Amino acid sequence: MAAAALFGSHINNMLVIIFYYSLMYKVTVKENKVDALVVKMLLILLSLNQGLDFERTSKHTLLITVVNEAPFAVPLVTSTATVVVTVLDVNEPPIFEPEEKHVSKREDLAVNSTVVKYTASDPDSGRKQRVTYKIIRDPAGWLNIDEETGVITVRNQMDRESSFVKEDKYTALIGAYDDDQIPATGTGTLIITLVDVNDNAPIVEERSIKVCNKKPAPQLLTVTDKDGPPFASPYTVRLPDSAMANWIARMNDAETAIILTLNRELENGNYIVAVTVSDISGLSQVSTVTATVCDCTGEEVTCQKENVGGSNPSVTLGILKGILMLLFMLGLPFFLFVRRRRTAEEPVEFNNLNNKFEEEKMDDRENIQVNGDKG
Repeated sequence: MAAAALFGSHINNMLVIIFYYSLMYKVTVKENKVDALVVKMLLILLSLNQGLDFERTSKHTLLITVVNEAPFAVPLVTSTATVVVTVLDVNEPPIFEPEEKHVSKREDLAVNSTVVKYTASDPDSGRKQRVTYKIIRDPAGWLNIDEETGVITVRNQMDRESSFVKEDKYTALIGAYDDDQIPATGTGTLIITLVDVNDNAPIVEERSIKVCNKKPAPQLLTVTDKDGPPFASPYTVRLPDSAMANWIARMNDAETAIILTLNRELENGNYIVAVTVSDISGLSQVSTVTATVCDCTGEEVTCQKENVGGSNPSVTLGILKGILMLLFMLGLPFFLFVRRRRTAEEPVEFNNLNNKFEEEKMDDRENIQVNGDKG
């Protein structure tokens, strides 16, 4: 900075310094630097309130004039200062346009189908850099991206009812990378609004109930469907023929819940009731409800002794009797066979003993005769 003649005076307790000659300042600053100190002059600080863009303008020339707040009493020459700012180029990350991209797709969009093409541009136009793409965050693992073209496709079947979807929207973060020696990364947000399809049948929430076998109270069963309108209520219900003799099932007035009632008195025990529920489009599935029937009356259900495993006492007793009868029928012939065999073997053993006794008796006679002859 060249020296210059100047003089000063006190005005409102402030020292004001007036330059007689213009001064020239030359400085450099990196692009995109906010609040960067450009130059410090006498009583003047010059800084940036927003970043500079090398690709737009690589050099800025500023003329700075000092003006006193109160007019001088005598005419004075006001000095100026010229500041030349040269912008240095730095590697900037690729920029997605728009930064947040919204698309709408059916949740049953086929695997390998195109969702959207989402690309970024490199602001460093003079560097001729190559931009590639990657998926940074894909919570459910539903997406693929072509690293060269930025085309995003379906990797795995999407599901609007997934816990990764909030208010029908699925969010993924996409990255764009340049090939500079020190690569820069830009990010864009992809928000997919999933359009519902009828891919879930309604189900019964309550899977076990207790009722009295005399004057039983109706049981209210809640029906839920993961799909939203127009693929949910009103619902319809039906029972298999085997259950209709014991139970009555109908929808409530709003057609959103089932009223299940025991139709006749049953023995206490556990009974399986198969309930088929259909949505407005006819999509249905079977929900099984375990009904514990107790020997009591009315709404207050009291089970004195529940049968384990859904067994019925009379049925269980009949089974035990059948098993005992089968064992008896199988054991009786075996017992008779063994006894008959022993009876047949006993005479044989007695005859053998007689024969042996006769042989010993003959031997004794022969011995006596021989001894007599000798005498």
